[in-house]
Amino acid sequence: MRFNTCAIFTYMYNMLFSNPGIPQIEEMSNSSTDIKDSFRRCNNIKSRNNPGTRCNHPAVNGEYCLRHSKNPKPFRLHRTDEVTTVKRSDISAAKHIQKFWRFWYPFKKYRTQGPAKNSPGVATNQTELYSMENIESIPPIYFISIWDERKNIWVFDIRSIVHTMTTGMQSTNPYTRDLYTERAQDIIYARINWLRYRRFQITHINTETLTEDQCWKQKVLDAFLKIEALGYYVSCDWFHCLTLEEHVIFYRKIYNLWEWRLGLTRSQKENIIGTQTLFKFSPSESPSKRKAWWSKTNLDIIDTLISNGVDKDSKKMGAMYALMGLATVSEELAESMPWLLD
Repeated sequence: MRFNTCAIFTYMYNMLFSNPGIPQIEEMSNSSTDIKDSFRRCNNIKSRNNPGTRCNHPAVNGEYCLRHSKNPKPFRLHRTDEVTTVKRSDISAAKHIQKFWRFWYPFKKYRTQGPAKNSPGVATNQTELYSMENIESIPPIYFISIWDERKNIWVFDIRSIVHTMTTGMQSTNPYTRDLYTERAQDIIYARINWLRYRRFQITHINTETLTEDQCWKQKVLDAFLKIEALGYYVSCDWFHCLTLEEHVIFYRKIYNLWEWRLGLTRSQKENIIGTQTLFKFSPSESPSKRKAWWSKTNLDIIDTLISNGVDKDSKKMGAMYALMGLATVSEELAESMPWLLD
């Protein structure tokens, strides 16, 4: 406000004592609003915080007001009505990209989601296993199709396959009870990893907002699916059913296996877990914590053993060591894989 008043005063002073060619004060409008509107507007931005707004003060020192005449920052009007010239070469390049994508996209879907992705009508089954609805109702992101040894094509919602995979039994086709072929297993595990990397939910959940318990079960499911992909048929319930005392025992057992009983060299350990530290404390220093804390600590140990290996064989060895420790506290696992205790 002070700058605006000073600018008006300066203009009036120039009108009174400037060259005769300039109109005198009595020739001006009696309205102060008319006087203000007759001024040239400052050609500076309003402030650093408002670079897209022009200053409202009158220009009394060249193109700028008294405030902005020392360090001017010219206001640039961004035109939105400018027409972009599209060259013929740009149109040709866009058509080439579209043509390549239309040609390659079906092959990509065939490789990642199976042979029935492009033509669901070739599937042997026309209803989904879990919902018993038509396979066309499966969300595209969860659609997957596999073929068996008889060249029959089966369509599933991959979340239904995940549900059957976490029971501790061998993964079989629920329609034929035959084991999945190696190629079908590769497609299933690759699709699961693709979905989990992009944080899609791979279980049937009706709500979009997950509770804390559902998020925890997702983490356990991720770890046990990795073990499943390494060739061991496991169940998430083996871990969920552990009590507080059993979690403490599991920590001690896996610690003794890793540090003493297995007799692993330093290089062998690095091949399995890299440079990461597997245990944060000695079993003799076991802190008094709740079950949730121990569950998270032990799950981190399992995930480290199965994820940091330099190759698949190292990850399989890490998974076997984790299951050896888990078998000492889980009767179901010990009955399913008695050789782990030997």
